[in-house]
Amino acid sequence: TRPTWRPRHGSVSVAFFLYILIQVATTLMGVDPSMSFWSMPGRITGLLLYLHLVIVYVAMITVFHDSRTWRSFFAIHGLVGLAVATLHFFPQLAGEILIQEANSGSTLGNSSVLGMYLLFLIALAVALAAWPATKRSVRTFWIVSAGIFVLTLFSTDAHAAQAAAILGSLLWVALFSMRRTSRLWKHAGQALASLLLVASVSMAILAFVPRSPVHETFVEIGGSTRFIIWAMRGARRGVR
Repeated sequence: TRPTWRPRHGSVSVAFFLYILIQVATTLMGVDPSMSFWSMPGRITGLLLYLHLVIVYVAMITVFHDSRTWRSFFAIHGLVGLAVATLHFFPQLAGEILIQEANSGSTLGNSSVLGMYLLFLIALAVALAAWPATKRSVRTFWIVSAGIFVLTLFSTDAHAAQAAAILGSLLWVALFSMRRTSRLWKHAGQALASLLLVASVSMAILAFVPRSPVHETFVEIGGSTRFIIWAMRGARRGVR
């Protein structure tokens, strides 16, 4: 009942709850609402997961009010990420549990999920290394951790996450260059950002053009079934 205990909502909360409403709408209008709600045991990415995230989000914005608490929270996630990276390189440490889950879509068994998770870990490690008033030893630890996460990412089959890491790094370089006072750096950053924009849009368009080099590369890496799912006709069939 105390005002200090009440959640503090802002633009992030508005965007988050809008996203949750979209998930609710797609669940209700889907071909199989029950499957959309519960999902499958191997993935558990249905609406139930998002409702759980709503509870976690409200609890976090209610309890975490200072940067010190957030840093501790991020540090715990980073340490868990190091354990995940260790299990990736040494799967025998997990015994038969990991082997049984490898084909069921678990974090370690699904390269796409693992790649996305590693992207967040890389960002967390970099943020913790750049956190103000951080000791040199702690900063070095998180820099090394970021390197471990990058190495882990590029040792997987998560090609989409790898491409996102490369393009994201180039975008960061472009934005950093545009903030420099030197006119040469600014022009170089603008040129790089424009090149990334043109390349991304071109690849997105050519990916859906049959027999184009980009389309053939996508099919070779990810298979042709993804384009069938992404087709507008197929998307309309998923909604009643």
